[in-house]
Amino acid sequence: PAILPDVRLAPGFAWLWFSALPDFNFPLETVDGSFGFWAGQSHDRFAWRARLSHWSGHLGDGAADIEETRIVYSRESITLLGAWDANPHLRLHGGPGFFYRAHPRTQAFQFQAGGELRPDLNVVQPGRRVDPYLAVDLRMKAENEYRVNQSWQAGVRLTDGDGRRALRIHLGYTSGISERGQEWRTPESYVSLGATFGD
Repeated sequence: PAILPDVRLAPGFAWLWFSALPDFNFPLETVDGSFGFWAGQSHDRFAWRARLSHWSGHLGDGAADIEETRIVYSRESITLLGAWDANPHLRLHGGPGFFYRAHPRTQAFQFQAGGELRPDLNVVQPGRRVDPYLAVDLRMKAENEYRVNQSWQAGVRLTDGDGRRALRIHLGYTSGISERGQEWRTPESYVSLGATFGD
C-alpha cells in the first residue's frame, strides 16, 4: 500500500531585531513572523518536505522615522526541499522555492542548498547525548539579482535518550541581503549566539 505523506501545521516563527544604544537601551527595530503548512516523508537515507507559508515584516516602535520608512511587506511562498544522509555524519539538503504572492512585487524564484557535518565523538551523559556539528545554508533569490546569502553555524546538539527532542546551542555568522522584510534590499552581516529547540 502507498504511504501517505505526513501533513502538519508548520510552527510559527518570530524574528525580533534590537539595536544597541548606550545605557543598556535596546529599542525594537523590526519584527518578522512566519507560519504555514508542510507535508513530507522520509525513507531510508532520503527525505522531502513541501511547505506553504506566509511571511510578513514590520517596523518596531524603536525604529527611526517609522512613518517615513515603513512599507507593507508580505510574502506567500511554496518551498520544496529534499535531504540526503550521505553517511551517518553528513546530511545534504537543497531545493527550489517560489513566491506566489509578494508585496512589494518582485521576482519569484529562489533556491536553497547546504549541509550539516556531525562528527561522532561519542559524548554521552546519562539520558542525554551531546553531538557537535558544523552547518552551512546558502540561499539564492532572483529578487536579489541571484546573490547568495550565506549562513554558517557551529554548535552542539543535545538530545534525550530516544533522540527525538533536541536543543541546539550555536554560534553563527550570516552575510548577504537582509532577510528582514522592512530591510529586504539592504546588505547585512552579523554574528549570532543562540539556542534552538527542535531538530
